[in-house]
Amino acid sequence: SYRFLYRGLPDARTPSGDGAAVVDDDPYDLLDPETYRSDEAAAYFADLDGEMDASRLGLRPGNSHLATTSPADASGWGTAASIWPLGPDASFAWFDDGRLFWPVEKRGRTLLTDASSDLSAALCVDGCEVMFRSDGGYLAVPSHLDRQLRQQLISMTR
Repeated sequence: SYRFLYRGLPDARTPSGDGAAVVDDDPYDLLDPETYRSDEAAAYFADLDGEMDASRLGLRPGNSHLATTSPADASGWGTAASIWPLGPDASFAWFDDGRLFWPVEKRGRTLLTDASSDLSAALCVDGCEVMFRSDGGYLAVPSHLDRQLRQQLISMTR
């Protein structure tokens, strides 16, 4: 079955109670050495940014966020919340091995995008990181509401 995409939200951005929040001012931080507390990570993302820009991709580390299909992994960064990109121009990228952007576990992976591949394959892998960009921000729904959200989404398709 498909998994939701999650981000860990700091307390200041976490919706209260059983609500959701629109996040439209989340800073892009993948090029910042403080994000992973690593100059090596920042250099990796800067190189990837250049490669993606040279490939004329609209999203890249300098203007995107990372999400994961694992709420447990997301909770390492804050309160796990499923994310739902807003606006007509959302775009996604992930590696063909369905693993993390950082730390890099192996070289020679292929970067896939929703323009050339089916995102649903990535959503079936537990712990797959997905880069996303959405000019309209995103809706964040705390993971404790996953069951109700999934039920509502299923009922809407019937």
